[in-house]
Amino acid sequence: MSEEINNREIKYRIAEPRMYTSPNETKIYVNIAGVSIGPEEVVIQFGLVNADNPLESPSTTRVYMSPGHAKRLAAAMKMAIDQYEVAFGQIKDPSESLTTAGHEIFNKQ
Repeated sequence: MSEEINNREIKYRIAEPRMYTSPNETKIYVNIAGVSIGPEEVVIQFGLVNADNPLESPSTTRVYMSPGHAKRLAAAMKMAIDQYEVAFGQIKDPSESLTTAGHEIFNKQ
């Protein structure tokens, strides 16, 4: 991109924001998530449910964030899902195959 200002051309680049990761970061796989809200925060609880025994207590991780950050995360997730579906096809609606096991697990804690 460039603009001409007072007969001078100024070139500039808009950099994409980058997420820096720590070599000590923990990576986890999750297959269930729950969301709760309060006036000052949104809490996302992620878990890994054992398919052989879905009512067994899962390992869980909670992420706390401001409502503004949660809204930006929701927009980023929508954009990522839209890109995924363009590349790999429509994702089946997960609500068609949901059971109550996930709700029971998160609500008993």
